[in-house]
Amino acid sequence: MFKCGGWFAIAGWPVKPSVDRVVGAKLHSIRVTAGYSPEGVATVLSLSANDVEKMEAGKKRISASQLFALASHFDVPVAAFFDRREATP
Repeated sequence: MFKCGGWFAIAGWPVKPSVDRVVGAKLHSIRVTAGYSPEGVATVLSLSANDVEKMEAGKKRISASQLFALASHFDVPVAAFFDRREATP
């Protein structure tokens, strides 16, 4: 498997990124746009900055309660973290 522009390819066939990766990328985008560091988001969620970085990379899942807290904190709808066209279940 190798990365090919935001998508991944297995044996030459493109594969959509997982929902965890899409939600993490959206978190990163929203965080940067709002001017927050990973440490600032970590404070909101009572986690470490390392945990936030893992969430943004799609290596650690974001729970529903964490997603709700983030949406409330950044004043965006929960749906802002999803893009159905980009992810696979």
